[in-house]
Amino acid sequence: MGGRILAVRGWLPLVIALAVTGCGGSGTGSSEVHGVGAGFGAKALSACASAQESKDRWSDFPAPDFDPTRPDKAKLPQVGAWLESQVAPTFDAWLADLTALGKPPTGRRAWAEVLTLVRKIDDLNRVQVQAAKAGDTHAFADATHALKDLQPELERATAAAGVGKCAQVHAG
Repeated sequence: MGGRILAVRGWLPLVIALAVTGCGGSGTGSSEVHGVGAGFGAKALSACASAQESKDRWSDFPAPDFDPTRPDKAKLPQVGAWLESQVAPTFDAWLADLTALGKPPTGRRAWAEVLTLVRKIDDLNRVQVQAAKAGDTHAFADATHALKDLQPELERATAAAGVGKCAQVHAG
């Protein structure tokens, strides 16, 4: 598990910067979901908790000393296979579950931003898989940097929507 956490932190030094906790919010009070409303927020937090549970079940990362910002081309095939089998299904399902919730009664702009960012994360995960399959170290590193750069935006957007803990699904 230690190798998985290291690898993940290195990646999306925040999406594949992965591992850790649930997806509730920093507190349990109703103010935590005030952006999108309590009922909708509870459903969103449940979807995030499911994504976190999926992430927690990932197998160990196959290349513990892999640096995603300076990827070793020889390790990309096994890294890409792991990303495709472990990471992609989790983030695909997370995006689908959040999208399936529809529109919240309040906080629609904030919620739309959350969905946009989760979609970008999911897309960048796919870019990493494709780059790994193609042996493209530059594209892989670029996607890694982009994923890392999205984390502060995701934290801000989820906080505005009242579901701040959801950002932890992408964090390390």
